[in-house]
Amino acid sequence: MIDAHVHLERLQELDACLDRARSAGLKGFLVPSVGPETWPAQTDIAASHSDVRVAYGIHPWAAARLSDNARLECLSSLRKQVSQHRPVALGEMGLDHHSSFPPHTHSSQEKSFVAQLAMAHLFDLPIVLHVVRAHGRCLDILRDMGVPHSGGMVHSFSGSPEVAKRYVDLGLHISFSGNLTKPHHKKARIAATSVPLDRILVETDSPDQLPKGRMSEQNEPAFLVDVIEALSVLRGELSLDVAAQTEQNARKLFGF
Repeated sequence: MIDAHVHLERLQELDACLDRARSAGLKGFLVPSVGPETWPAQTDIAASHSDVRVAYGIHPWAAARLSDNARLECLSSLRKQVSQHRPVALGEMGLDHHSSFPPHTHSSQEKSFVAQLAMAHLFDLPIVLHVVRAHGRCLDILRDMGVPHSGGMVHSFSGSPEVAKRYVDLGLHISFSGNLTKPHHKKARIAATSVPLDRILVETDSPDQLPKGRMSEQNEPAFLVDVIEALSVLRGELSLDVAAQTEQNARKLFGF
């Protein structure tokens, strides 16, 4: 199993969490970025653990707060970071139109997303997408600019099967998280049955998105087994087969 989206730099007692994850059968971890403040810690963690890979990027939450000048400076720093410390992907990038981010922030998010997507094309790196309540606009941008040849993923997907298919048709993978363990996440659970298994990734998004039934102060990578189990039950497939195929998908996409 490979956790395709986990914020290791935010975990309490990281080494103990990684030990528990490896004991549970995890063989790799992809750590995405929020912004420049996370890059040094990510780089250090990857240097200390051979099964950790990183993606550098500017999260739409961060982009929403940036002025035009600050955004340009941040993007310049990202290009230098990618050149100096070759990651396996770029992200998180994307659009978040949740009510927490009013419409006047959408332009800054979009400019940051477009610039990072262009950078992914330039460096031929897969993309890690964060998309909330903005799938239509995100798909428009992806159609206009194209998905990098190396592909990418839509992380913690919660949309409909129809939206999932549109991303897959563009060449992207769909990543499912602990929301599959919760019956009220109906759209994601239905989508999980419709996406071809060779285009599915699994993630914990630790320390967020604790799976149903887990009594813990934080989510952690060892709980990826819950996502695998939920996915296998929904699809009517053996958990061993789901674990093996999603691991192969992550290895192919991110070079584990």
